[in-house]
Amino acid sequence: MQQQGRLAEAEKLYNRILAQFPQHAPALHFLGLALHQRDQHEQANRLMRQALAIAPDNPVFLTNTIHALMGQGLIQQALPLFQTLIDLDPANAPAWHELGAALNQLGGKEDAIDCWRRALAIDPNYKPAVLALGDELREMTFRDEAATVYRQALRHAPHDPELICSLAELLIESGHADQAVTLLDNSPGSNTPDINYYRGIAQLTLGTFKESNTSF
Repeated sequence: MQQQGRLAEAEKLYNRILAQFPQHAPALHFLGLALHQRDQHEQANRLMRQALAIAPDNPVFLTNTIHALMGQGLIQQALPLFQTLIDLDPANAPAWHELGAALNQLGGKEDAIDCWRRALAIDPNYKPAVLALGDELREMTFRDEAATVYRQALRHAPHDPELICSLAELLIESGHADQAVTLLDNSPGSNTPDINYYRGIAQLTLGTFKESNTSF
């Protein structure tokens, strides 16, 4: 019922369970999650914390509670839960990526970059970490390093248009618009709107206005 969005009905069933078994951790957790979905965050946080007190090593409880806290901007409260989750499974690439995002929001750019690199060491195909790391390196003007990140990712996913466009945008920023045009022309989806858009930007940068107009 909860997965179908029938939250009120789901909550009644969770409460029936808890009336008989007040320490039933899954009922506490998923009732809290349902309340979080209804923006009743204070009560939701209390219930999800209760569930974690009973089952502190449950990765589903940890992950959902982290997401709930992050969604409320309570990043500092989420950090110890990240540590517990990663201690349980050091090869959890999504957890390393999300920890990087949390640290980045707190201003810890170097620590965030380290987390994203750890995520990619575990799973080179994990695109959210590729994009986060590449974008942060670009923002810090480490463009060569960012290009390496995108190129390595494209070896694993050569047809991914988002990665292709990210690298093309970086090449344009770096003064290599000609390379960007070549990259985009040789991409599998060479006639998609995003590919055409970045091709148009690259051609505009090169001064080939007729070709740019066609791409746009």
